[in-house]
Amino acid sequence: EIAIDVTTAAGAVSAGVTSQVCFTYDGSRTAAGTLLYVNGVLHTKTVASDNLTASIASGSPVVIGELGNLGASYFGGATGYWRTASRAYTSSEIAALYAAGPK
Repeated sequence: EIAIDVTTAAGAVSAGVTSQVCFTYDGSRTAAGTLLYVNGVLHTKTVASDNLTASIASGSPVVIGELGNLGASYFGGATGYWRTASRAYTSSEIAALYAAGPK
């Protein structure tokens, strides 16, 4: 599979508890270029796949909690507030966003 697939430890996000999850990607096409934060804190990640050999730019919509267009769903919760940016936020910016809460 041509993809980057990273996860954090089980229990990083609990059912029934609102959490802020932030994922950054630096465009390097490597798992090393990704960071995963939960509630403003950087989490250690496990790399399941580090095989991105093409651009992530496409005509397809961004899909969260699913494996592309295969219909395999990995997320059984609800989402509320989303933010995207044209650059990766710094650790300090992510901590400040968490402290400020949803807008």
